Formats: sequence, C-alpha cells, structure tokens
Amino acid sequence: MIYFLPWGDKNTASSRLRVWNVVPHMKNARVGVPEKYKKGDILIIQKAVNIDELLKAQSQGAKVIYDIDDNFLDKPEFAEMCRRADLVTVGSYFFHKWFPDAPVIDDSLDWDGTIKKEYKDTKIVGWHGYGNLNYLQAFAHSLINKGFSIKAIVGKQYMPYYKQYDVKEWNIQTIDKELSECDLLAFYLPDDEFSQAKGMNKLIKGWAIGLPVYVSYTQEYDRVMRESGVTGFMLSEEMWHTNDFSKPWEPKMREYALQFTPERTAKQWKDAIKRL
Repeated sequence: MIYFLPWGDKNTASSRLRVWNVVPHMKNARVGVPEKYKKGDILIIQKAVNIDELLKAQSQGAKVIYDIDDNFLDKPEFAEMCRRADLVTVGSYFFHKWFPDAPVIDDSLDWDGTIKKEYKDTKIVGWHGYGNLNYLQAFAHSLINKGFSIKAIVGKQYMPYYKQYDVKEWNIQTIDKELSECDLLAFYLPDDEFSQAKGMNKLIKGWAIGLPVYVSYTQEYDRVMRESGVTGFMLSEEMWHTNDFSKPWEPKMREYALQFTPERTAKQWKDAIKRL
C-alpha cells in the first residue's frame, strides 16, 4: 500500500498538485497513514515534518520517501527528514545541486478548464500568491507607470497589505475565472536559493487559461520555455522596467501545459517508488 502524508489540504497548492489530485490515479494509494505498516508499504511524506511517523514506518518495514518542492533545507528539521528518508524526491531540477540523483516530480496542472475567450486591451496584469508582497512590488510601479492596473489575488489574511491594488481573495473555485479577466500575468522572483527552487505551476496555469505570462529566470521556467519553444517572456532584472509586455498568448502554450496531467505525475511517483 502507498500512503501519502501531505503538507496541507486541497487548498494548499503543493499538496493539491502533488498529492490530492494525483492519488486517485494511483492503484493501492491513499491519503493518510495506517495504524500499523507492513513490510512492502510505502509512505510518501510531502514536505511535512514528522520524524515520528517516518521512524515508525521504517521500524515496521515500510520504505519512506520525503518529497520537497520548497527550499527549506536551511531548517534543521527539514534536513533531518531528508537524511533519514529512504529516498528524497524534489519539485524542480534546482534541487539537484543538493540531491543530484533525486527523481523530479512535476506538479500536475492547476487548472479548472476556464478558457479566456475575449482578448481586449484592458491593460490588467494578474498576480496571485498567498503573500510575498515584495515580489509584486519589485515590478508593479513600473507597470502602473505604463498605464497597467494590477489585480492581486491573495490569501484573505494578506488582503489588507494589498489595498493599493485591485485585491481579490484567493479562492480555489474562482481564481481561474479571475485570472481569465486579465490581459497578462507577471511573476517576478529574486535570484535567491529559495525562489530559484520554485516549480513551474503558475506559468503553465496561465498558459492553459490562455494568458501570456512574464516571468523571471528560474531553472524550471527556463525548462518550460526551452521545451515549448516559446521565447520573449523571461525577463532579466532590468527588463521588468523596460519591457512593453505586448507579446500575445500562443496556442502552443496551452498545448504544452496540458501535458502536465495528474496521470503523468502519478507515473512519476510510480517510477520513483521503483527505485526503493
């Protein structure tokens, strides 16, 4: 049996895209842990810190995979989980600088099927996240000076900090519709080891909806651009202030994004399990 212990519930992006949406496509898999493990069982701990459950599973004959898609390796408790696991899996190739042989598990596409149907030049830039106001402020002023408005979709507790923008509450039921009303999406990330370890899910989500998406360089965003053949949407630090943000969405963007099905992620988990 394959047991998943996720970081959060279905409202937590990493858990939704790596566990909750994927488990239904895996035979003999479930979310949750048993009272007792048996030899041959697999426990996949998705970013949660639970040394006790890891040791319990191993002591009862199960193998443990520890999955990381955020770079919390500077925290001793996360490093200890990695050290004790039978296998570490990662959410981006950036983690290979620490775990060169770790299987990369891609996020499944975070999309409810909403498609942008009308393209009008309303100059609305979409941005979403639970917090990270500094990521938005790094480029927002330059875009506002070019005549754009910013729609910021954030967790309820962060909304008071975004009052200078058109702020909306993040909701899994409405976010794709809210984004489809924008003209483009923009996601700046600084060049640090936490940001550079991020996955690609915001980029391919926008592409699936039908939006051009501008991003900073990260290894995963670069991978997407290379594999899809899309150019002109990855911006250097200076380009966030000088770019005209006028390149249109292309159908091949959605074609690329649609590859990232839950079934594909399930197969990556199955292939990782074979390595135990």
